[in-house]
Amino acid sequence: MSVHYGVHTEEDAKEEAVRVRRQKVEAERKVRILDDRVRQTGKDLKALERQIEEKRGREAYEKQKDFEYVLYSNKTAALARDLDSRIQIDKKKLGQEIQFYQQNCQRFNERREFDLNRPDYIKNSYPARLHDEDPRLTTCGMQIFDGEDLSYKERLRNQALERNAFLDAQVEEKKAK
Repeated sequence: MSVHYGVHTEEDAKEEAVRVRRQKVEAERKVRILDDRVRQTGKDLKALERQIEEKRGREAYEKQKDFEYVLYSNKTAALARDLDSRIQIDKKKLGQEIQFYQQNCQRFNERREFDLNRPDYIKNSYPARLHDEDPRLTTCGMQIFDGEDLSYKERLRNQALERNAFLDAQVEEKKAK
Protein backbone atom coordinates (compact mmCIF):
# COMPACT_ATOMS: atom_id res chain seq x y z
CA MET A 1 0.00 0.00 0.00
CA SER A 2 1.48 3.21 -1.05
CA VAL A 3 0.87 6.39 0.83
CA HIS A 4 1.15 9.61 -0.98
CA TYR A 5 1.81 12.27 1.53
CA GLY A 6 -0.44 10.59 4.13
CA VAL A 7 -3.49 10.42 1.83
CA HIS A 8 -5.26 7.15 1.02
CA THR A 9 -6.72 7.00 -2.49
CA GLU A 10 -9.49 4.89 -3.94
CA GLU A 11 -6.98 2.77 -5.84
CA ASP A 12 -5.25 1.93 -2.60
CA ALA A 13 -8.55 0.64 -1.16
CA LYS A 14 -9.10 -1.59 -4.20
CA GLU A 15 -5.60 -3.02 -3.98
CA GLU A 16 -6.10 -3.70 -0.27
CA ALA A 17 -9.41 -5.55 -0.97
CA VAL A 18 -7.74 -7.70 -3.64
CA ARG A 19 -4.86 -8.54 -1.25
CA VAL A 20 -7.26 -9.52 1.55
CA ARG A 21 -9.29 -11.72 -0.79
CA ARG A 22 -6.17 -13.51 -2.00
CA GLN A 23 -5.06 -14.15 1.59
CA LYS A 24 -8.49 -15.58 2.41
CA VAL A 25 -8.49 -17.90 -0.65
CA GLU A 26 -4.95 -19.03 0.18
CA ALA A 27 -5.92 -19.79 3.80
CA GLU A 28 -8.92 -21.89 2.63
CA ARG A 29 -6.64 -23.71 0.20
CA LYS A 30 -4.13 -24.51 2.94
CA VAL A 31 -6.91 -25.94 5.10
CA ARG A 32 -8.08 -28.16 2.24
CA ILE A 33 -4.57 -29.31 1.39
CA LEU A 34 -3.59 -30.01 4.98
CA ASP A 35 -6.87 -31.84 5.82
CA ASP A 36 -6.17 -35.58 5.31
CA ARG A 37 -9.73 -36.47 4.46
CA VAL A 38 -10.13 -33.83 1.75
CA ARG A 39 -6.64 -34.42 0.36
CA GLN A 40 -7.14 -38.18 0.04
CA THR A 41 -10.50 -38.00 -1.75
CA GLY A 42 -9.74 -34.80 -3.56
CA LYS A 43 -13.37 -33.77 -3.18
CA ASP A 44 -15.39 -31.46 -1.02
CA LEU A 45 -17.05 -33.80 1.50
CA LYS A 46 -19.67 -31.29 2.55
CA ALA A 47 -20.75 -30.86 -1.05
CA LEU A 48 -20.82 -34.64 -1.56
CA GLU A 49 -22.88 -35.16 1.60
CA ARG A 50 -25.26 -32.43 0.46
CA GLN A 51 -25.58 -34.13 -2.95
CA ILE A 52 -26.25 -37.50 -1.26
CA GLU A 53 -28.97 -35.95 0.88
CA GLU A 54 -30.51 -34.29 -2.18
CA LYS A 55 -30.44 -37.61 -4.04
CA ARG A 56 -32.06 -39.40 -1.08
CA GLY A 57 -34.70 -36.67 -0.94
CA ARG A 58 -35.42 -37.06 -4.68
CA GLU A 59 -35.60 -40.86 -4.33
CA ALA A 60 -37.99 -40.55 -1.39
CA TYR A 61 -40.11 -38.07 -3.38
CA GLU A 62 -40.17 -40.39 -6.42
CA LYS A 63 -41.03 -43.36 -4.21
CA GLN A 64 -43.88 -41.41 -2.62
CA LYS A 65 -45.07 -40.30 -6.06
CA ASP A 66 -44.99 -43.90 -7.34
CA PHE A 67 -46.90 -45.09 -4.28
CA GLU A 68 -49.56 -42.41 -4.81
CA TYR A 69 -49.79 -43.34 -8.49
CA VAL A 70 -50.32 -47.02 -7.61
CA LEU A 71 -53.03 -46.03 -5.13
CA TYR A 72 -54.69 -43.80 -7.73
CA SER A 73 -54.53 -46.45 -10.47
CA ASN A 74 -55.95 -49.11 -8.12
CA LYS A 75 -58.74 -46.75 -7.16
CA THR A 76 -59.62 -45.91 -10.77
CA ALA A 77 -59.42 -49.59 -11.78
CA ALA A 78 -61.86 -50.47 -8.99
CA LEU A 79 -64.18 -47.67 -10.12
CA ALA A 80 -63.97 -48.88 -13.71
CA ARG A 81 -64.79 -52.46 -12.69
CA ASP A 82 -67.71 -51.21 -10.60
CA LEU A 83 -69.01 -49.06 -13.44
CA ASP A 84 -68.62 -51.92 -15.93
CA SER A 85 -70.56 -54.29 -13.69
CA ARG A 86 -73.31 -51.66 -13.30
CA ILE A 87 -73.48 -51.24 -17.08
CA GLN A 88 -73.72 -55.02 -17.57
CA ILE A 89 -76.49 -55.26 -14.97
CA ASP A 90 -78.39 -52.36 -16.60
CA LYS A 91 -78.05 -53.95 -20.06
CA LYS A 92 -79.31 -57.28 -18.77
CA LYS A 93 -82.23 -55.61 -16.97
CA LEU A 94 -83.16 -53.59 -20.08
CA GLY A 95 -83.03 -56.73 -22.24
CA GLN A 96 -85.30 -58.55 -19.81
CA GLU A 97 -87.76 -55.63 -19.79
CA ILE A 98 -87.82 -55.51 -23.60
CA GLN A 99 -88.35 -59.25 -23.81
CA PHE A 100 -91.16 -59.10 -21.22
CA TYR A 101 -92.85 -56.25 -23.12
CA GLN A 102 -92.59 -58.05 -26.46
CA GLN A 103 -93.95 -61.29 -25.08
CA ASN A 104 -96.77 -59.88 -22.97
CA CYS A 105 -97.79 -56.52 -24.45
CA GLN A 106 -96.98 -56.58 -28.16
CA ARG A 107 -98.69 -58.68 -30.81
CA PHE A 108 -96.61 -60.32 -33.52
CA ASN A 109 -97.89 -58.07 -36.32
CA GLU A 110 -97.13 -54.90 -34.30
CA ARG A 111 -93.45 -55.65 -33.84
CA ARG A 112 -90.77 -53.67 -35.60
CA GLU A 113 -89.33 -56.84 -37.19
CA PHE A 114 -92.71 -57.97 -38.51
CA ASP A 115 -91.89 -56.92 -42.08
CA LEU A 116 -88.77 -59.06 -42.00
CA ASN A 117 -90.52 -62.16 -40.65
CA ARG A 118 -93.94 -61.81 -42.29
CA PRO A 119 -94.88 -65.20 -43.74
CA ASP A 120 -97.06 -63.82 -46.56
CA TYR A 121 -94.64 -61.08 -47.63
CA ILE A 122 -93.95 -62.46 -51.10
CA LYS A 123 -97.61 -63.22 -51.72
CA ASN A 124 -98.72 -59.67 -50.85
CA SER A 125 -95.81 -57.73 -52.32
CA TYR A 126 -95.73 -56.04 -55.70
CA PRO A 127 -93.49 -57.46 -58.39
CA ALA A 128 -90.32 -55.60 -59.21
CA ARG A 129 -92.20 -53.88 -62.04
CA LEU A 130 -95.67 -54.14 -63.45
CA HIS A 131 -94.97 -53.14 -67.06
CA ASP A 132 -92.43 -51.19 -69.10
CA GLU A 133 -94.06 -47.84 -68.31
CA ASP A 134 -94.11 -48.47 -64.53
CA PRO A 135 -93.74 -45.10 -62.73
CA ARG A 136 -91.67 -46.75 -59.99
CA LEU A 137 -88.85 -47.47 -62.44
CA THR A 138 -85.89 -45.11 -62.26
CA THR A 139 -83.28 -44.31 -64.86
CA CYS A 140 -80.56 -46.21 -63.07
CA GLY A 141 -82.81 -48.90 -61.60
CA MET A 142 -81.54 -51.64 -63.97
CA GLN A 143 -84.99 -53.20 -64.30
CA ILE A 144 -85.57 -53.09 -68.03
CA PHE A 145 -83.32 -55.33 -70.12
CA ASP A 146 -83.16 -56.00 -73.85
CA GLY A 147 -85.03 -59.13 -74.86
CA GLU A 148 -87.25 -59.04 -71.81
CA ASP A 149 -91.00 -59.20 -72.52
CA LEU A 150 -93.40 -58.79 -69.61
CA SER A 151 -96.46 -58.96 -71.83
CA TYR A 152 -95.44 -62.32 -73.32
CA LYS A 153 -98.55 -64.22 -72.13
CA GLU A 154 -100.90 -61.47 -73.22
CA ARG A 155 -99.19 -61.22 -76.60
CA LEU A 156 -99.46 -65.00 -77.13
CA ARG A 157 -103.16 -64.89 -76.21
CA ASN A 158 -103.73 -61.98 -78.64
CA GLN A 159 -101.83 -63.86 -81.36
CA ALA A 160 -103.92 -66.97 -80.73
CA LEU A 161 -107.12 -64.88 -80.96
CA GLU A 162 -105.92 -63.28 -84.21
CA ARG A 163 -104.93 -66.67 -85.60
CA ASN A 164 -108.35 -68.13 -84.70
CA ALA A 165 -110.08 -65.11 -86.21
CA PHE A 166 -108.00 -65.50 -89.39
CA LEU A 167 -108.75 -69.21 -89.56
CA ASP A 168 -112.45 -68.53 -89.03
CA ALA A 169 -112.31 -65.93 -91.78
CA GLN A 170 -110.63 -68.44 -94.12
CA VAL A 171 -113.25 -71.09 -93.27
CA GLU A 172 -116.05 -68.59 -93.97
CA GLU A 173 -114.34 -67.60 -97.22
CA LYS A 174 -114.08 -71.26 -98.33
CA LYS A 175 -117.73 -71.84 -97.49
CA ALA A 176 -118.64 -68.79 -99.47
CA LYS A 177 -116.73 -70.08 -102.53
